[in-house]
Amino acid sequence: LWFSVYFSLVNCRNLLGFGCYLLLGSAAAKPPIIDDFQIIRNFQSKSGEFAENESYPSLQTVQDGLKDPLGVPEISLVESSPSSSLDSVFVVGSVYDCGKCDKWHPRGLATAWVLASDGILCTNYHVLANFKGEIITVASRKGEVYPVTEILLADKANDVAVFRVEATGLTPLAMAKKAAAVGEKVSCLSHPKQRFFHHSFGEVSRYHMRRSRGPRVAQMSITADYAQGSSGGPILNQKNEVVGMVVSTSSLYTEEKGTEKDGKLQMVVKSCVPAFAIQELLAKESKDESASLR
Repeated sequence: LWFSVYFSLVNCRNLLGFGCYLLLGSAAAKPPIIDDFQIIRNFQSKSGEFAENESYPSLQTVQDGLKDPLGVPEISLVESSPSSSLDSVFVVGSVYDCGKCDKWHPRGLATAWVLASDGILCTNYHVLANFKGEIITVASRKGEVYPVTEILLADKANDVAVFRVEATGLTPLAMAKKAAAVGEKVSCLSHPKQRFFHHSFGEVSRYHMRRSRGPRVAQMSITADYAQGSSGGPILNQKNEVVGMVVSTSSLYTEEKGTEKDGKLQMVVKSCVPAFAIQELLAKESKDESASLR
């Protein structure tokens, strides 16, 4: 008798547990699913509508602003970042008319991130300078597309551009109050080769002076992966604060028979704008504007 009662209780417990498992499993939230093709289709169709509307600045007008940015005396930066950076990072690109069909085509898609909620974003100078086509726009993962209206700040040496889009109520990322230490864990959120909203993880590997031609500026190297299309992507610490921004990659080969690239690929160095370079640009602009008002 006691055995029968025990057996019945065990079965009830198992059935209740299985029922709870099914209930919880069916109610479990799915992670954000990124549809690359839908993002592209949405970007080209809505950007095309803006391109056809002559009331928005053309690509050339926006690019002219890189040489003579409007400036902004002060940007209201947030003190802390959201728990997820997905809604703070945008696709930035241009569209062009091929003249052979009735569709607009995307070109040169890269990455930008929200600096302030009133439509102020940040990306690389070279990203905006190299676009071709009719208009520059940004797109969120949720499908919003906004035209770029003006360049506020531009620093070609450090490869930074701050610009405005026709939008409000955006979700900004906070700038870290101190530089990320060598060895500190960081992540990159960007759009490598149209793999939109791709996270990669690594560490800060070093700070160094830029090796290429032009002004000598400080850069930060990281081990997190990124590729073409990631330019302008934020480098984030574990609090989702911006500690840098993607700039470029440099492939290192063994030297065999002729040019270096005839050898085997050994590693890829990932170089970034350190956040303090962006902060110094913002601070300089604010100081210069205050001085001009006196």
